[in-house]
Amino acid sequence: MRGRIAFSIFGVLALAGLALVWSFGCDEKPTDPGEGGPKDYVLYWNRYGDDSAFFGYHTLTGQIDSFFLPSALIYDMKASADGELLYISYRYKISVVRTRDFKLVADLPYSGFLGVAVSPDNRHIAVQGSNLRILSTTDFSVVFQDTIGVYRSVFSANGLRLYAPGPESSCPSVYRLDLEHGFRSKITCFPDPYPIRQVAPSRDEKLLFMFRYLGSCYMLFDVFDRGGDSLVFRDLVAPGCGDMVVSHDNRFVYFTGPGDKHGWPPPAYTFARYGIRDKTVDSLLFWSVCGYDFPTGIIGHYLTLTPDDRFLAINEPYPHVRVLVFNCQSEDTAKTLCIPGMEFWHLTCQNGT
Repeated sequence: MRGRIAFSIFGVLALAGLALVWSFGCDEKPTDPGEGGPKDYVLYWNRYGDDSAFFGYHTLTGQIDSFFLPSALIYDMKASADGELLYISYRYKISVVRTRDFKLVADLPYSGFLGVAVSPDNRHIAVQGSNLRILSTTDFSVVFQDTIGVYRSVFSANGLRLYAPGPESSCPSVYRLDLEHGFRSKITCFPDPYPIRQVAPSRDEKLLFMFRYLGSCYMLFDVFDRGGDSLVFRDLVAPGCGDMVVSHDNRFVYFTGPGDKHGWPPPAYTFARYGIRDKTVDSLLFWSVCGYDFPTGIIGHYLTLTPDDRFLAINEPYPHVRVLVFNCQSEDTAKTLCIPGMEFWHLTCQNGT
């Protein structure tokens, strides 16, 4: 089931890179190569343990931005579909930050301790706390509220439906909210005994991709055909508890586990790539050098894709604290970003063009 394994030695952003990061201030604006060419999409993340330092990396120009927003513990962060705003979720509020100048636009009084999601059509924000709230991006008003508390929700490609693992019960389930037809919700039961920890639809919503929990360090990656009401693929993810993202061209699902964090076993691969058409998995293993470290295996945690599917970004958890930018076209590393002593979290990129 496992496919090709690739190896590479990455470029280094170490102590010299530390000065580079801090040399870019809030007045710097993103640079686009021009009309007709690839867009210079920006990856954003924050410094875990500081909760005030944020970074932006321009995937084509290599420009690095930084800004500060002193506040409390961050639970999640998502870029707007057009990349013009960041939605930063805290326990008691959602902060909206403009990426053009990194100015605070608004503090929304809604709990986001279970995360936040943004629709690719840039019309709605899902705020996940004790309740699920759907906000309009026009004026940040609440257009729908459900008493069910969901987490790790994701919108469909057209922004008309929201998917999330269903509430804990005797039957593992998927929560689906139809925004197109009066915000109607539906909970679908999946009789397999393994709890669902993450779910994402294919771009055409014919398939559901799921992480299912087997036990500590172990997950199942499932592919479920909604039309045929059947399981069409299953793979063991060990170590587990990672992340997944569906490519915008509906060809691949990238997924991974975070590896040797908390004493878990070392990773068998940096990330896996499931081919939706041929139902096969390639596992890719990469290596990097950061600062004065010896070469160490990249451990994938958060994943995000640029809207053109050109770059896959992977955030490593503590203690490795790197962001790997993988070029999906050349199938090689574009950049490894790391600053000694800094742990990076909540990696995000806009999900619309």
